[in-house]
Order: sequence, then structure tokens, then C-alpha cells
Amino acid sequence: MVGNRAVSRLVQRYAIYRGGPNTLNNYTPRPRKEGQNDDVTGPKKGLSTFESFAAATLRASKAQIIETDNLGGELTAVRNGVGPQDTHVSILPTNDGNDEKLFAWAAAKMGDKTDHAYSRAVRAARTGEQAK
Repeated sequence: MVGNRAVSRLVQRYAIYRGGPNTLNNYTPRPRKEGQNDDVTGPKKGLSTFESFAAATLRASKAQIIETDNLGGELTAVRNGVGPQDTHVSILPTNDGNDEKLFAWAAAKMGDKTDHAYSRAVRAARTGEQAK
């Protein structure tokens, strides 16, 4: 803990859950759009995943299981939940101090036409699927 905020911790050799289907679109963060939530700003920026299956499936009927060791060197999984009940983990581009890589990744989100190297890397790190 630093001041009143939790210090982010890297996740290593751990299964995390991404709610939703096994699609490249689901493995791509939401870009910034006026009046909408996005995945490129705030303390939990990046592709949202969870250490808890229950948290990942609050709004989804299934979750993709991702092994953090399989993400490779281009992506990093960071625990950034606040408190013991918040199991949020962000998947972020490695060495992206100004968020340029994150913004470029999010800009690739286009439904069925989504295709980005980071989205493919997340899908490659997938080890399975779990339904409610």
C-alpha cells in the first residue's frame, strides 16, 4: 500500500478469466468514445480480466481462461483490484509508459473485423473456457 492506494502487482504463472466468447473482439480493450466507458483510461485501464471466475461472469454466461505465463513478452498482467474482494487484473502492453500501444490496440476493436497482434496473443494464451 502506498498512501491510500494499492500498489499494482505483476501476475505470474496464474490463470485469469475474461468474461465473454473466444473472439478477437473480446480480447481487445474498448477504445475511448464520448459518453461511454472505455478501457484506455483510469486506474484499471487495459483488457479487464479477473482472478475470480464469478467476477468475470457477472455480465457474461462464460469466461475464457488465460494463463498469464502464455502472454509472452509483449503483454503484462497486472493485479490492480482495490481490496481483497476486487480481483481485477489488467492485461497491458509491456513498456508502454505513454499508453501509445494501449491506444493503438483499442483502436483495432471493430467487431468481427477486429485483428491486432495483442488480441491474437491473448487468444493464444487461452487454455480453455468455463461456463456458468
